[in-house]
Amino acid sequence: MNACPVGTRLAVLGYVDRGIAWVLGEGIYVGDEVPPDDGTAVGTALHLSGRPAPVIELDTGDRCFGYEVWAGPALKMAELIDGLERRQISIHALRAHGRGQQSPL
Repeated sequence: MNACPVGTRLAVLGYVDRGIAWVLGEGIYVGDEVPPDDGTAVGTALHLSGRPAPVIELDTGDRCFGYEVWAGPALKMAELIDGLERRQISIHALRAHGRGQQSPL
């Protein structure tokens, strides 16, 4: 169960590392879906158990699952990363680099 209704606009953050906030941008919460078996512990567990996860459709047209990112209302997310350098990252780059376990550069 999610705290926001379908259609809610969200700011999406990949991770923070060494004073840099890696942001994906903004998107819309479109509902919950069972994720594919993506080889991650969480994604695989949700897939195998048939449990849905929140889905965010980013302004770029890409989609991500709630377990892959941090998301919330834009003003709240801006407060959380206030004072940090902000850099853009795509969901594809985030996934390729271990979902934020290491810097993409």
